[in-house]
This record gives sequence, structure tokens and C-alpha cells, in this order.
Amino acid sequence: MTTPARLVFALALASGCSHRALEVCIFEDASVPVDFAGDDFTPPPDLWEPDLHLPDLALADFTNRCPAGESFVMVVDEDNTLSRFRPDTLQFFDIMKLNCPAPPGSFPFSMAVGRDQTAWVVYNTGQLFKADSVTGICSATSYQPGQMGTTNFGMGFALDQIGSDNETLFVAAGNALGTGSTLGTISIPQLRLSLIAPVQGNPELTGTPDTNLWGYFPTLSPPIVAQIGKTNGGLTNIFRLPAVGSPQAWAFAAWGGDFWIFVWLNGAPSTDVFHLRPSDGSFTRAIQNTGRHIIGAGVSTCSDGLGG
Repeated sequence: MTTPARLVFALALASGCSHRALEVCIFEDASVPVDFAGDDFTPPPDLWEPDLHLPDLALADFTNRCPAGESFVMVVDEDNTLSRFRPDTLQFFDIMKLNCPAPPGSFPFSMAVGRDQTAWVVYNTGQLFKADSVTGICSATSYQPGQMGTTNFGMGFALDQIGSDNETLFVAAGNALGTGSTLGTISIPQLRLSLIAPVQGNPELTGTPDTNLWGYFPTLSPPIVAQIGKTNGGLTNIFRLPAVGSPQAWAFAAWGGDFWIFVWLNGAPSTDVFHLRPSDGSFTRAIQNTGRHIIGAGVSTCSDGLGG
């Protein structure tokens, strides 16, 4: 997703930020009393809550009624490149550049991947597109931008219940000041936006196999990863992370029982990849300087990599 505070003539923002003309990114001082050298980091007790009820991210049964597909995290770059990311090998595989029928000069803002392996991509214009995650072929949808006064949003699918094929597309619709977001859903196939409740910061979203919804909140101080209540936007199971700098774009996905965070920092040449392991709270910079400017990420709830 691209930067959370955009001075455009509409309510914008969600869980990321991009440097563009007429945009202003506002970030809190995300400082924490720890040193972070870019390598392995195990939070002290004041940053990681040891009494958390850690979810079993491997609960879902991915063998029933799931289409054949690869258990990759899908990512989309600011230049429209759609790629697969393998967390087990830390490798990227380009598919192709999206050919979505978006206006010239527009660019992806966030992405989610459905159970059928379809990539849903929202652009900075507020338009929502569908792309085949195998071929990259992209088509327009009937979604009407500007619903409920919003333009851009972070997004992620979450299962409705364990063992079910049903899933819901959740969004975090931001405001022009970058001071918060509103949790909502987009119905499929009607593609109508419904708002649920305010949420802190400007999160990017992902689902986990236990049906839960999680968010990465890089603009809070300190930045956090937390479970988000699907009905009330409340935050639980909070992992406080060390500040790594001011992000201009970020993305987030669950895979293999862990969380994978893609952050393009202000002043950095490209996106870094971070790895959060809920089992022990460890936080690692897995890749520095990927050579990519990643805006969105997603993984199917059918993924046999146990992603969300």
C-alpha cells in the first residue's frame, strides 16, 4: 500500500504511502527504547506481551475444495509488476506487468488475493481491478470509487469460519490526514463497501487460517502487528515492533504461521522484507534492498503454505 496521508481532493489513505506530487505523508515519532541494527531482534518483555493467547496459524484444512495453486505470497510493485514471493527461500518470481485498464499515470495502492487465487488490486484512483495471479491478465470491476467518502484502502481476505469456502474481503479505509482508518468490508460479487468501526493508524491487512484478521500498523508509535476484531475494530494480541524508519509504502501477509512485512522506507532505494514469528516474538530483517518498490501483498486462504 502507499502512504497514509494524501492531500488529494477526497478521503484517501489506508495502510501505505507513496511519494507523489500533491501528497503529504504524516508519521508519528515511531521511537522505542531499543537498538535495531537490521539483523535478528528479539523484543524485551516491554515490547512483546508474553501472556498473549498466540493463535494457531496452522488450523485450517487446505485440502478441501481448494483450487490447485502455488502457496506463494503475491506482491505488486509500484511499477505494476505482479510477482510471487517464496518466504521459505526468500525468492521473488515475476509474473508480468499488470495491464489493468487504469488511467495513465495511476499506480497500484494495495492488493489482496482471494481463495480462487484472484488478485484484487486497488489503484490510487480508487478503482478496483481483478488480476489472474497466474497470467497477470487484469480486468475492470463494477466497484464504484468514492463509496462512503473513501478512495483508497488497505485490504485482505479472511475466512468466515474454519473448514468453510466462504471468505470476506476486509478493508481499512483511511482519511486525508493519516490519523486513522475505518474497518469495513467489500461484498462480492456486489462490490459494495460497508463500514464497521474505526481502527487506529493506517493498517495493511491479512487473514490467518484460524479465520482471524490481522493488521500491520507502521504509523503508530511504536509500530505494531495486531489482531483486529472483525466486528468492532478492536486490537488484541499486540506485537510491538522496533522502529526501522519512516515508511513510504508497505504491505503485509501471513504465511507459514508467521507474518511477512514489506516496507519501503523513506530514503531507501527499495523495499526491505521483515519476518515476525508470533511463536516467540522475534523480528528479523529477512531481505534488505530487494530492488523492488512493493505496494501490496496477499496470499490465498487456500494456500498450503498456511498463509492467510
